[in-house]
Amino acid sequence: GVDVIILDDGFQHRYVKRNIDIVLMDGNNSPFKTALLPAGYRREPLKSLNRATVVIVTKVNSEISAKPLLARKEITTQNKYSSSFQAAGIKHVLGNVEQSLELLKGHSAIAVSGVARPENFLREIELQGVKIKEAFSFPDHHRYTKEDVVSILNSFIKEKADFILTTEKDGVKLEPFNKELNVVPVFALLMSVSVYQREQWEKYILSAVGC
Repeated sequence: GVDVIILDDGFQHRYVKRNIDIVLMDGNNSPFKTALLPAGYRREPLKSLNRATVVIVTKVNSEISAKPLLARKEITTQNKYSSSFQAAGIKHVLGNVEQSLELLKGHSAIAVSGVARPENFLREIELQGVKIKEAFSFPDHHRYTKEDVVSILNSFIKEKADFILTTEKDGVKLEPFNKELNVVPVFALLMSVSVYQREQWEKYILSAVGC
C-alpha cells in the first residue's frame, strides 16, 4: 500500500525500473578527482552521469560553493541542487530519547563511528563544543563485536569522558549491546539536511512522485 519506494545506492542497479535517478555528489570529495574502483572510489565512468535525473551536491556551506561542480559538462540534467548537513540534536542510543545539542557543550566524549568519512563526524562533534578524548573510527558498515564495545568502554573509563558519541547509523548497530552499554551515557548525533533551493526541490520531487 505504499506510494513511493526509495532505493539507496540504486544507480548501478540497471535492471530496476525507476521514475527518477538522484545522484548525490560530495562537495568535499569530488568524483571528478578520483579514479574508478579499485584505484579510486568512483563506481562508474563519468559519462554515466548523463543518466542522472537529478544531481545534488552535498556537504557544502553555501549554494555558490556548489556551482563549479554543478557546472561540469558531464552533468547534463537541468535538475541541479545543493545541500548542507548540520547537527540537529542527540538521541540516547538505548532509551531513544532525543535531547538538545546544548547538553554537549563544554563536555568531553569518546567518538565512535563506522562510516566512510569519519572526519566529517568528528568535525561536527567539535563544532558543538565537545572535546574528543579518543576516536574509534571503524571501517564503513562495520559490525560491532563485544570486544569492540569493551575497548570503547575501557577508553571511556580511562579518559574520564562525559559521553560516548556515535552516528545514527552506528547507534542502531550498538543497540544489541544493551547489557554492556546501559551503565554509560551513549548518544547518537542526529543530523538534518537542508537543500538550499528548497522551494524548487520540493516542487520538483512532489511532481516526480505524482503528488
